[in-house]
Amino acid sequence: MSQDKLERLRRILSEAKEARSEKVKAPSPGQSQCVFVHRFPRSRFYGNYPLTIPDRAAELLNAFFRCPPPSQLAFLDLETTGLSAGTGNYVFLAGIGRYVPEGFAITQVLLSDVSNERHFLQELLSLLAGADGLVTYNGRVFDWPLLETRLRLNRMPEPEMSFHVDLLYPARRLFSGSFRSCSLQHIEYYVLNAMREDDIPSHLIPAMFWQYQRTRDVAALAPVLEHNKRDVLALASFLSALACMAENPQAITQASVLLGLGRAACDSGNPERGLPLVSQAIEKGIPEPHLSRALRHLSRSLKRAGLFHLALQLWESHVHPVCLIEMAKYFEHTLCDIESALYCTELCIRCFGKDVDGTLTRRRLRLLKKLARSSQLCSS
Repeated sequence: MSQDKLERLRRILSEAKEARSEKVKAPSPGQSQCVFVHRFPRSRFYGNYPLTIPDRAAELLNAFFRCPPPSQLAFLDLETTGLSAGTGNYVFLAGIGRYVPEGFAITQVLLSDVSNERHFLQELLSLLAGADGLVTYNGRVFDWPLLETRLRLNRMPEPEMSFHVDLLYPARRLFSGSFRSCSLQHIEYYVLNAMREDDIPSHLIPAMFWQYQRTRDVAALAPVLEHNKRDVLALASFLSALACMAENPQAITQASVLLGLGRAACDSGNPERGLPLVSQAIEKGIPEPHLSRALRHLSRSLKRAGLFHLALQLWESHVHPVCLIEMAKYFEHTLCDIESALYCTELCIRCFGKDVDGTLTRRRLRLLKKLARSSQLCSS
């Protein structure tokens, strides 16, 4: 066995000793929920990344991903009786992770009796109290809307969150060009280097809950509880991974990941951080159509923000059809410099020769007409 594997095995064993789990409320007949608490020290890793985030890296999270300070965040993962957002779909298990002074804590709330859902939701809301932001994975589309539906049906107030950080979006931005799927399990395996053993498939979870409703045997739900706990750990570890990437982008070897990080910084209002990363990624080599799509997206973002000097810097740095076309638009519509716009258009046609729909040809003819009219006005 290699030295690296031995070190990792020793770390996993030490983490298992340090992690403490306790069931603080045991279910009893007629009780609406039971609560499980798991505490992890500040030194705990999940995969290759720590669960807690250093202060310097936490500041960069906001610069790159518009993420508030970690101390204000609550990590949320729900297990439900189905995949729809309809009124017949129950939330039966909620895992909430919070940063605490000694490290990281996960509290799991299990719905013991469907008829007392209101008490279960009250317990869940009490755990979210004090958090200013929420961290989920695909939570904008599924978890949070479903929780809002259950609260409305029980005529309960919805918690107000200033931020909702859905980690699915940065995962797609950074890794969609590298992996066939950006599911949380793929991110765990390929990015965090964390492997789940004997993990229960998600499609079996609803059936296990309904079986529990018939037998009242909480031990039968142990795989579901472990699955949910690992989901919350993966959320915290992935956020820590994003912070490490933002703090040390030089360590990123994949051009597509570097490009995604640069785009994220530009979209978060920090183009001075993002544009150098984009340039480095392009130098490493980005295949089409990802490069064209990224350049269009960055150009649009910079123009909307009114940062034309940075947009021009981006276009002048790269000889690419998208950059030449964007410069032609800028010279024609912003600076009213028809000659420069025509030069960029003709250069694009001459160097790349791609004018499938005739757009460049029409632009060239229009610019020639404008140039002829301006010459006639000057001569008269």
